[in-house]
Amino acid sequence: MKKTLKVLDKVAVDVQISENIFDFELEDLFLMAARKNPKRAFLFVSKLLGKHIPVNPKKSILTGRLIGLIIAEKTGEFIGEDYNIVAKALGNDSLINKALSYADEKLIDLKKPTLFVGFAETATALGNSVFAQFKGENIEYIHTTRDDLEQCISAFDFEEEHSHATSHFCYPMEGEFLSRFERIVLVDDEITTGKTALNLIKSIDKKYPNKEYIVASILDWRSEECIKKYKELEEKLGIKIKVVSLLDGQAICNSPSIEEMHIQYENNSNTKIKYIYEEYYENGLLVSQSEKNICEGNEADVSVKNYLFKVNNCREFTRSLTNGENKVYNYLDFSGRFGLSYKELRRTEENLFDITNTMKPFEKELLVLGTEEFMYIPMVMASMVEGAVYQSTTRSPIYVGKDEDYGIKYAAKFKNPFDKDVINYVYNIGKDMYKEVVFVTEREIDMESKKDMINLFYSVGIHKINFVYFTKN
Repeated sequence: MKKTLKVLDKVAVDVQISENIFDFELEDLFLMAARKNPKRAFLFVSKLLGKHIPVNPKKSILTGRLIGLIIAEKTGEFIGEDYNIVAKALGNDSLINKALSYADEKLIDLKKPTLFVGFAETATALGNSVFAQFKGENIEYIHTTRDDLEQCISAFDFEEEHSHATSHFCYPMEGEFLSRFERIVLVDDEITTGKTALNLIKSIDKKYPNKEYIVASILDWRSEECIKKYKELEEKLGIKIKVVSLLDGQAICNSPSIEEMHIQYENNSNTKIKYIYEEYYENGLLVSQSEKNICEGNEADVSVKNYLFKVNNCREFTRSLTNGENKVYNYLDFSGRFGLSYKELRRTEENLFDITNTMKPFEKELLVLGTEEFMYIPMVMASMVEGAVYQSTTRSPIYVGKDEDYGIKYAAKFKNPFDKDVINYVYNIGKDMYKEVVFVTEREIDMESKKDMINLFYSVGIHKINFVYFTKN
């Protein structure tokens, strides 16, 4: 199938589908958008990831589970089973709960020591969801990170050439971590040239040769020349590289990058908050409350709840910020950034169930918002609230358009609370779409950032705001 996809009437992308094993409709997988990046003028905006487009969080989880089932079938560890129910659920919300129950019943016990690696920032939750389809004593998950941590030694680092933020680090908490695994599964949301995965394989092979590799993604857009480079690296290093995806094809764009366009950000308005009612909770218990009259008015324009959860598996590291300064932050062991076993993943999900229940009930129109590469934990929390939708903030600047089939219709921007020289964006939150938001961060944000986020949410008509964060017990 060949199709030309238009983007804002300024960019044309010729898409040739070569393999679509589940007969997905393209519009069930992605929409198109134009991005502010001279290296690539367009973006496939995923309708499955929960990054730029709000989604049913269970659908995002199922996307990873489906990729996991395909991997197991390709390696001969899941044979003769019809798992089409999982694929069908990605285009039919009524099947999601049934498909998730099926996936949970079919967890695959891996005997071969296997490491799953998710790529920051976009595929951290996807990689964790792929990993969640497996069980076993010799399997672990870890995701790469953009955070440069002084006390940590990266097991590998490399550059992602087409990205805005190119440096990847990987921080396992034990030496010679990679030596334990015979197979490494690299998970990204999209393969364009495949160079990111190849760079990582080269980096690992220098120190730990003769591994088996699987490169997994939702979309695989590699050209014949790029596919050939995978074969060449296999021969050069004497290794095997399997590639798994939901959709294969080629995407060719000869349009130049769009020149600077005006973007109307939703939080650029002069909307003024009159009155804030604020509460603070520790481990679900109310510890204090306050009222703030910001200007004339005596009704609670905004209700703000702050939820602090104390956890044992949390530690401090010094992060190098963009401006060259250093700052000490706490990091969660169970985020996936430092390695996660199957048993630790299950314990984390059980703890998140308890945490989420302490905050209920919520409004029906609820958005749960993750932050940059901190995606899986808020995604799982969202999946435990019936009717909630999920997405995450991002570093990627993308143009806004109002066409029905365009992927980014609304945008808001703000300073990253933990590195204020970095601009973050959140997309597709329009006026009065939600009544309540749960904004989940790894640690508490400062007052300046909190005010910015309150103003952002208030500007789009959200008057019930929950800040959720963690600290050491």
